[in-house]
Amino acid sequence: MDVVRNYIGTLDIPRPSSRVEIVAAMRIIRYEFKAKAIKKRKVDHLVSVDGVRVYVCKWKKVHIVEIFNR
Repeated sequence: MDVVRNYIGTLDIPRPSSRVEIVAAMRIIRYEFKAKAIKKRKVDHLVSVDGVRVYVCKWKKVHIVEIFNR
């Protein structure tokens, strides 16, 4: 499975044991990276039987030419 997503950031937090702690951890991560003004990056998640791999997408610039036939 190959999916492209926005990467917010990584932060060491204690292991959450309830849903409330998971939501609080997500808010902490979002707040820390918003406060530091770090931009979101496009990343590619590759999930396989070997594990999960996350790597930064390197997009080629594509120029679109609009042709008007009138």
